[in-house]
Amino acid sequence: MQKRYPKDLEQLPGAVVGQYRHYKGKRLGPYWFRVWRSGGELHKVYVPASDLESIRACCAAWRHRRSESRRRRDESIARFRELKQLLKLYTRLGGMDW
Repeated sequence: MQKRYPKDLEQLPGAVVGQYRHYKGKRLGPYWFRVWRSGGELHKVYVPASDLESIRACCAAWRHRRSESRRRRDESIARFRELKQLLKLYTRLGGMDW
């Protein structure tokens, strides 16, 4: 059973990959699939040629959003580590009496 995608999707996890089949010495295809991981499992869904470009764009938008999110997370972790080092230095120098 094929999954049909709503037309108003903006982002989808995964990537679109093409596969070929061989039958009686002839190469058939490509057949397009969207693949993604969820909960440690690999999922694979057929993508009709009519939906190919929109699904590719949705996957690209998801990758872009995820990379931006990771970049912001990494920056926050770096700032936190800097503050942690400053606090450690401050306490080693005796801190401040309030």
